[in-house]
Amino acid sequence: MTGLEQGFKHKVECHEIWEFDDQNRTQTLTGFVSLCPMCHKVKHFGLAQLNGEEEMVLKHMMKVNDMRLMEANEIIIQAFVVWKGRSDIQWSVNIDYIDTYLIDDFNTFMKKF
Repeated sequence: MTGLEQGFKHKVECHEIWEFDDQNRTQTLTGFVSLCPMCHKVKHFGLAQLNGEEEMVLKHMMKVNDMRLMEANEIIIQAFVVWKGRSDIQWSVNIDYIDTYLIDDFNTFMKKF
């Protein structure tokens, strides 16, 4: 379990989960997951690099996944290869998940409490 060293009152962050159909150039939102702040930085490793947090985030990734540096670097390199290939594509974005699974009327939501 991650985040234990941060205590039981640390914040969690919401990370979106996307499915990519490279052939049809469609990016579909399929869900959300709560992550501790450090695990969320692992998911956005490029941003961590830009913010000067690469070493700290890499160490966290290795610790949580019980992996060695070589394996972690291979995963990161492959993720950047995929990202680079997809970054030049004009994607059609499907966010139907929000209408299907999330409450879109805040007042209706608040009436439940």
